[in-house]
Amino acid sequence: HNGANDQQSIANEWEWLSNFGTIIIAYDNDLAGNEGAERLANRLGRHRCYRAIPPAGKKDWNECLMSGVDALEIATAFSEMNDFSPPQLITPYDLKEKLIERFLSPEKFQGISTPFANLTKIMGGWRMGEVSVWSGYNSSGKTTMLNQVVLDLCAKEHSTCIASLELLPERYMQWMMYTYLGKRNPKREEIEDGVRYLSQYIHLINSAEMMSKEDLFGLFEYAVKRYGVNTIVIDSLMRITMDETNKNSEEKAFVNKCTSFAKQHGVHIHLVAHLRKPFSSNTKINSEKFDVAGSGDITNLADNVFIMDRKYFDGDIRNKPEYFIDAELRVVKNREEGDERRIPLMFNSEIKKYIEYREDGTRHSTGGFYVMDFKPKEIENE
Repeated sequence: HNGANDQQSIANEWEWLSNFGTIIIAYDNDLAGNEGAERLANRLGRHRCYRAIPPAGKKDWNECLMSGVDALEIATAFSEMNDFSPPQLITPYDLKEKLIERFLSPEKFQGISTPFANLTKIMGGWRMGEVSVWSGYNSSGKTTMLNQVVLDLCAKEHSTCIASLELLPERYMQWMMYTYLGKRNPKREEIEDGVRYLSQYIHLINSAEMMSKEDLFGLFEYAVKRYGVNTIVIDSLMRITMDETNKNSEEKAFVNKCTSFAKQHGVHIHLVAHLRKPFSSNTKINSEKFDVAGSGDITNLADNVFIMDRKYFDGDIRNKPEYFIDAELRVVKNREEGDERRIPLMFNSEIKKYIEYREDGTRHSTGGFYVMDFKPKEIENE
């Protein structure tokens, strides 16, 4: 026998070893012994193997005998052997404490509140370890909505890493600054103050080119570990380098990478994926998650799916009512809560900001960075 790494005897004695329903592995309690025990259990069958660990901090069983360890202590060590059950295979009892916490302290499992009260009520907030897919036709407001999500997170002192691969970073930030500053023509000092504030919480990938998932997630991992980022925005899936001859599989692999990364690092990923071209003009207001372009696995693997729809005023824009419903945010998948609803919105195109329509006419907050009063005219006139 040449130590824990020598398993030649297993082949020589295979038929004899096959007769036993229980096998005790008593290797040395060191790195070589631990690794060798794992390999041996895999060969012999983990279901019938047990590991005996020498007592009293001894390295091996011979040392126990030489130092006079009591026989009862050795017997106790054998009675407390560990099995080789795969760590992925558990029972509800292994989850007891976590389940108790979920039932008795549910507030700990609520996500970060969203910019809109109705959306937070429906979703329960942005939970870490999840992936949200945002879809809609061109100019439907996906990027604008995500800008509001990011600004709201800034107000709550959460950091975001943004890969806006369809726009130059400076153009993307200009759009966001319209919303943050609440004006199109800010003064120089206002711009500088805004940049200084947002730089505390926002990190941008400085590229408007297509990127591979390896390069992209390498940058995300750095941002998460270095800057404490807990939210990631990828805009959009179309800008990820993929093999066009095997696109569905590539898209599935990418979204799988998103879900794994989100769980591993405890972040929330927002992924933009466009809708298929409509078959008719009515499609825009009736799109569902199966209308998202590309592989069906995009929405199957995501935790949440949202669709943005824009509505256009039919008439002279100068006569548009102040509280005209310009857009609709639809929750078409909500894995945690299960609720799927439509949220009507009003859009301020000047500063690229959505305002939530509240039928009860109560004061409404859309996040820490702006608070607005709103009452529909029909309520105000009552």
